[in-house]
Amino acid sequence: MEGQVAETILGATEAARQEMGVVPDEDEAATRARALELIGRDGRADESAWAEGRALDLASALELADGKDEVRSESAARRQKGD
Repeated sequence: MEGQVAETILGATEAARQEMGVVPDEDEAATRARALELIGRDGRADESAWAEGRALDLASALELADGKDEVRSESAARRQKGD
């Protein structure tokens, strides 16, 4: 479960960077790859967790990182509606 949450957060941060037009630098790319390696994904993300993260807004991703797991579905529903 923790690995899936980590992947969800990584997906959310990727979406936030894209919205801001910020390209990850070498250090950030290495950190992402290492995080995925540590959760057993060998540099590849679980597509469903990644997509769920990309649907979160940044505030909800921060809440998820703070341990508030219930924000995931609420935020995803808001983003799909365009709120």
